[in-house]
Amino acid sequence: MTIGLTNFLVVFFTLSIYSLLYKENPFSVFAEHTFVGTAQAFALVVAIGFIMDYAITPIQGGNWIPIIPILLGLCTYFRYTTKYRWLARFPIAISIGVGMAVALRALVEVSILKQIQSTLLPLYVANDLQKTFGNILIVVCVLTSILFFYFSRPHTGALGATTRIGYYLIYVGLGGYFGNTFLGRVALVNGRMTDILSPDNIYLTIVMTVVILATVYILDRQKILKKLIGYE
Repeated sequence: MTIGLTNFLVVFFTLSIYSLLYKENPFSVFAEHTFVGTAQAFALVVAIGFIMDYAITPIQGGNWIPIIPILLGLCTYFRYTTKYRWLARFPIAISIGVGMAVALRALVEVSILKQIQSTLLPLYVANDLQKTFGNILIVVCVLTSILFFYFSRPHTGALGATTRIGYYLIYVGLGGYFGNTFLGRVALVNGRMTDILSPDNIYLTIVMTVVILATVYILDRQKILKKLIGYE
C-alpha cells in the first residue's frame, strides 16, 4: 500500500492536535502554529485578490472611485506614528459606523420583525389539530419566556406561575441549542475519525499514534517537554 503525502499530512496533523488531550507537546504546538500561519497566509492572499479585483482593476479601467477606500485603508497605518495617529480614526469610525448600520438593519428585520410575524399565529386552524397545537405552543412559549424578564412587579400569583413556565421553557431552549452545538462537534470528530481510520490510513494511524505518544511520554519523563514548547 502506497502512502501519499496527503494521507500522511491528514493523519499527522489530526493526531498532533488530539495529542493535546494527553499533554501540550511539540506536536500539538507545531500543528497549532501551522494552522495559524496557513490561515493568515490564505487570508492575505484573499485580501490581495480582493484589492486587485475591486480596486486596482477598476482604477486601470478608468474608475477612480476606489481610490477613496484605498486612501482610507492606508490611513489606518498612521496609528503607528505619534504625530499623525489621529488620521487612523477616520477609516475606523467609517468602518464601524457602516458595519453597525448594516448589522442593525438586518437585526431589526430578522430578529425583531420576522420574530413578531412568526409569533402572530392563529390559535385555531380548521381541520388541522397538529397545526393548532403547534401554534398554541409557540405563542405560549414566546409569551411566558418574555414575561420571565418582566421585573416591574414580584413574580407571585398568576404572574409567578407564568414566569415559572417560561423559566423551564428557556432552559429547554438552551438545552436544545447546546445539544445542537454538541452534535455539530461530534460530526466534526466523526469526519476526522472517518479519515484517519479509513482502510487507506488505518495502519499509518496506528504507527503514528504510537510514535507521537511514545515521543511525548519520553520527553515528559526526561523533564524537557516544557522546555521544548517554550514554557521554560
